[in-house]
Amino acid sequence: MIKIIASLLGGSTLAAWAVVALLGLGAVGGAYWYARGQGYEQATVEWSQKYTERENELQKLRMAELDRQAQANDKAKANEAARIAQLRSELSEMERQLQEQSHEADIDPNADRVGLGADSVRRINRIGGAT
Repeated sequence: MIKIIASLLGGSTLAAWAVVALLGLGAVGGAYWYARGQGYEQATVEWSQKYTERENELQKLRMAELDRQAQANDKAKANEAARIAQLRSELSEMERQLQEQSHEADIDPNADRVGLGADSVRRINRIGGAT
């Protein structure tokens, strides 16, 4: 084979060996670049799958957190509604007591006196829950 190449190159055996070496080097280099490209494609596919899996996992975590926040908000709103109802009940009771106290003060025969009578003291003591 070297003789054939040498005859094509004008009889130089050294040139024939150089051509064979370059062809061999080209074949090895081509194989390297082909394998490298295949490895790159494989790595791209693997990382793409990992990225997609990670994004799906993050989306699940986001949805779980949003669900947890919605549940916490709903619970807080329910607690708030219960507390508002309790405060309204307490307010109406205080308003009822105030009207009752005001009515009793209006009908007290000693209302015009300078000092406080026993009934006036009892009315004052009932304000704020004292009995």
